[in-house]
Amino acid sequence: ATASHDLRQPMHALGLFVDSLRDEVGGQPRSRRLLEGMRNSIDAMTAMFDALLDISRLDAGVIVEHRVDFPVRTVLAHVEAMFTPLALERGVRFSVVGSSAWIRSDPALLERILQNLVSNAIKHADGGGVIVGCRRLPDALSIQVWDAGPGIAPEHQQDIFQEFFQLENPERDRSKGLGLGLAIVDRIARLLNHPVRLRSAPGRGSMFAVEVPFGEAGASAPEPAQLELIADHFAGACVAVIDDDPASVEAMTGLLEGWKCVVVGADSEASLLAQLAERERSPDLVISDFRLRGGRTGLMAVADIRKLLGGAVPAILVTGDTAPDRLLEAHASGLELLHKPVSPGKLRQLMRLLLLRRATAPQPDGEGCAAPEGRR
Repeated sequence: ATASHDLRQPMHALGLFVDSLRDEVGGQPRSRRLLEGMRNSIDAMTAMFDALLDISRLDAGVIVEHRVDFPVRTVLAHVEAMFTPLALERGVRFSVVGSSAWIRSDPALLERILQNLVSNAIKHADGGGVIVGCRRLPDALSIQVWDAGPGIAPEHQQDIFQEFFQLENPERDRSKGLGLGLAIVDRIARLLNHPVRLRSAPGRGSMFAVEVPFGEAGASAPEPAQLELIADHFAGACVAVIDDDPASVEAMTGLLEGWKCVVVGADSEASLLAQLAERERSPDLVISDFRLRGGRTGLMAVADIRKLLGGAVPAILVTGDTAPDRLLEAHASGLELLHKPVSPGKLRQLMRLLLLRRATAPQPDGEGCAAPEGRR
């Protein structure tokens, strides 16, 4: 867990620096090509870290399922939209056959299962085809992913669900991933109690299926959160940033200033509190690393900042930790949580949501962007 945290710190800063630099280079073709190459490499490394994080979160038990009744076509449409460009790039024929069935599951977790199965299928299709379709069973809907890949010998059909097991990567080429995709599928399916089936033979491709119970047709399906009426650049928003890694503070500051935010940054809790005490305006948002110096945590820092300001300023915790106890502690705090390396897109979306909530929440007299205690 410590190694994961230490590796994520420079990756987190590097990603933020690259995205800040992208805004600076404008339309210079060569510079943009180099930055795209850097971003692609960062994304590949981030995907590996995220897979390790998923395993840790599942093992820690911090992933909570939220089952609802919904039409399977919504998940199938997302999967089709996500993987059609990748299939075209790989020269793989990819099709998704719709279904009118309603199912009962956690839409996000089920979609993650299907994402991993389809990604795996396209990776091994070798220019063939991949089909996603459904079959009605007596008590469940079998969502199936077929591929025209090399197939899997019977003696390996249990092994492929183990962590880090890869049939066709003896050279351990990390561009092919870490071998965690099917291990994550297995863990999420067990959490949801959705059986996963495999039919395969060498030279005849493979079929992976997840069996999901039927839901009540016509039930109220959840609508995606609508994040609107907030400008993309958050012009003028005041954001306090604290991270014990100075490079991460600098990178986050550069990114936020590129979005026209006013940033108060520090690499220690004491330094940030001192700066805030001297300012006439309170921050609209706090972004804090989870693990700080001297055994302190972002939870403690946010509590102290709120005490200084005399109000519950919104806060985001950023962590590179994968230790189960740390994840449980962060999850139990109720604060918003992002994992390093932080995607600027996810950060922008979460900031938009929190600032929208703050802007539309009723405020008693004397609250809002007031001066800290002692400055009023």
